[in-house]
Amino acid sequence: METSSPRWAVTLFGTDADRIREAAATSLAETEDAMLSAHAVGRSKHQFAASGARMTNQFERLLDNIMELDIPGTRVVEHLAVFYKLVLVHDVLLFPYRADTKERVEPSDKWPKKVSKIVRELFAFAPERRWETPSLFETGADNKVELRATLASLPESTQLVLVPYVMNLSGLRAAWWGQAALAGKGSLLQWVHKPESLLSQNQTRATGVPPYSAHSFDAGDMPEAKMTVRSDAERKFNVPPVTEQEASHSDVIENNEG
Repeated sequence: METSSPRWAVTLFGTDADRIREAAATSLAETEDAMLSAHAVGRSKHQFAASGARMTNQFERLLDNIMELDIPGTRVVEHLAVFYKLVLVHDVLLFPYRADTKERVEPSDKWPKKVSKIVRELFAFAPERRWETPSLFETGADNKVELRATLASLPESTQLVLVPYVMNLSGLRAAWWGQAALAGKGSLLQWVHKPESLLSQNQTRATGVPPYSAHSFDAGDMPEAKMTVRSDAERKFNVPPVTEQEASHSDVIENNEG
């Protein structure tokens, strides 16, 4: 049967390769929609809302679309101690991440940000690697990564497929899938199979939402601000007024992949 998927993908996914490829591409298109909608609703020149929508939807939409294929053996990989869940299909973990915000013809040979602990663990399932024990993975001389329980319980045949993409406020610019290994302790990627484009010509969209800007600094409704009156005792003893409470360390999401 004719297929548009690369040979390595057919080897991993069999006759489901094209369906999985299309599901991954659809997921990124839906992530684009969610990101742009969040940015438009947020009406802000900053991209906090858009970033949050993109980071969460890249995982959630992929999981939903793959699960909807009803491929036997597909399951959700959860309890990873991070904000997202992964999907395992044909004993393959699919991991989406934003490779860049600027247009490029292929993904970089370097991980786009600091390699987090879970990302390093996920590369235990990269091709051409060997298990030493069910829970320890050799990543270089005297450098072993212990897998969290959920990952350590996956089948030994599990492999990792990366789904890098380029996305900004102009929309989804490019997307690929491929297999790579992480070079030792660093962040360099060794692509085992050349990344192949996930998108057809008509799937690369240039929709975009321009950043919100008001016509003047005082445009729009005034926000309602709660006024707190200081007591006489606070004034007497010169107690400094309470402004904003600083965020604690636990409020910071450390595993902000993608």
